[in-house]
Amino acid sequence: MPHLIISYSANLDSKTNMSSLCRSLADTLIALRDSEGNTVFPVGGTRVLAYPAAHWAISDGGAAGRRRGIRGVCVCLFQSAHGARAFG
Repeated sequence: MPHLIISYSANLDSKTNMSSLCRSLADTLIALRDSEGNTVFPVGGTRVLAYPAAHWAISDGGAAGRRRGIRGVCVCLFQSAHGARAFG
């Protein structure tokens, strides 16, 4: 049962629709297909969970995240975990 877990600083709640981001990521995961066209992740078991951290310290003040944007950070994390081949 695959889980994608997002831990983020709570200050993003006012700037991001985290529910929408989770839904979009879940839809992306269940749409992935292997080289034979089979689903990579089971529809019924795929979970995307996001947890805001009540306390945080961001070493660069968040500059790197602002430059790349939330989507860029998520894509980089996903590519690191699953390899660029998952994005075809």
